[in-house]
Amino acid sequence: MDISHSSPHPFYKLSNFAVNPFVIDGVEVSSMEGFLQSLKFRDAEKQKEVCALSALQANEIGENEVKWKKHQELWWNGRPYRRLRREYLDLLDRAYYLMMDANPSFATALKLTGDEELTHEIGEKSRRSFVITQREFCLLLTRLRHSLKPDLLNQERPVTSHRRLFGR
Repeated sequence: MDISHSSPHPFYKLSNFAVNPFVIDGVEVSSMEGFLQSLKFRDAEKQKEVCALSALQANEIGENEVKWKKHQELWWNGRPYRRLRREYLDLLDRAYYLMMDANPSFATALKLTGDEELTHEIGEKSRRSFVITQREFCLLLTRLRHSLKPDLLNQERPVTSHRRLFGR
């Protein structure tokens, strides 16, 4: 099943462009796209501004911010994150779980995907050029979906090695 902003109802809710507000580290985020684009900016106030924008506005602003690529360094709340390091993937993981917890319609749509393979055809493959790749996005959604399985609902979320998830 291909996940995008143009997916049919209710699956478009799984897109980073869907309005799925959540709070991370005291910052209000309108959509996951806003959060992801905000990571390109070193200034914490600028990040808050980008997080508050619509997904489309955030994407337009973030698309032009390419300085992070030179050193492969992204930022959150004043802290640098190396793009290819586990700490960065942990941050993404935490953000996606917070978003899911704050948006029951996201969790419902994810459950409705059943055991279908999730794809993201409009996504990109290069980890050095994009804040999240097709593979990372789909693996995160699959991991979130796994955490919603009925036998896991009353347990702590599984801790899965990012090496296994992301092929490192």
